[in-house]
Amino acid sequence: MNVLEVSDLSCGYGATEVVSGVSFSVGAGECLGVIGPNGHGKTTILRAISGLVPPWGGSIRLQGRELRKCSPHSIARFGLAHVPQGDMIFPDLSVEDNLNAALYGAGKWRDRRRVIDEVCGVFPRLKERRGQLSMTLSGGEKRMLALGRGLVLDAQLLMIDEPSLGLAPRVIAEVYERICHMRERGLSMIIVDESPARLEGVADRLCLIDAGRVIEVGPTADMLEHEKVLETYLGFSVDEEGTSP
Repeated sequence: MNVLEVSDLSCGYGATEVVSGVSFSVGAGECLGVIGPNGHGKTTILRAISGLVPPWGGSIRLQGRELRKCSPHSIARFGLAHVPQGDMIFPDLSVEDNLNAALYGAGKWRDRRRVIDEVCGVFPRLKERRGQLSMTLSGGEKRMLALGRGLVLDAQLLMIDEPSLGLAPRVIAEVYERICHMRERGLSMIIVDESPARLEGVADRLCLIDAGRVIEVGPTADMLEHEKVLETYLGFSVDEEGTSP
């Protein structure tokens, strides 16, 4: 059974259409990687799914429930967690209070101790920094806190937008290591990243977006050898291991 089904989705900003006729699905326990050129609709698709951008047409179903006319906070309560680009955290709060805030907003306050202990098990660095002000964290630690805020929601689907954005290569490797630990929990996930190489070994399938449309969806290994992925959109060869566009 699919956790998420997106069918013929279109949306945009003002009078400008950014996403047109997009369709894809995410199965239970599956990780879908979304790749493609910058500025071509990847973030907008995630924002439409989580209710931050009103869809113009099409259908978005989470566990069979239509989300098109639902508010963002309702969608979150239905079991969708969205970790946006950047580090959307409260800098003046401690690590633990950032996690508490996410739990309170999701109506999971009574389970806060157990849930936070579980999150700290996935992110040992957060356990070490539990009482520390978030503004004093390193870039990688802030990204892990943002991921932890998504994880505490115990969502049916976790969407992560550009987890590697602005981080050094060593830190990116550590963040993706933590994401792999999250995958071991059986979470269904969507990860947007500009580099498909980072999604190898993490995503089951890749979805290539260009000009707001789905160009191709397929198993990660096949997509990494896809000529359009390598040359037209991402500008590098898989022989150049670890190279990003």
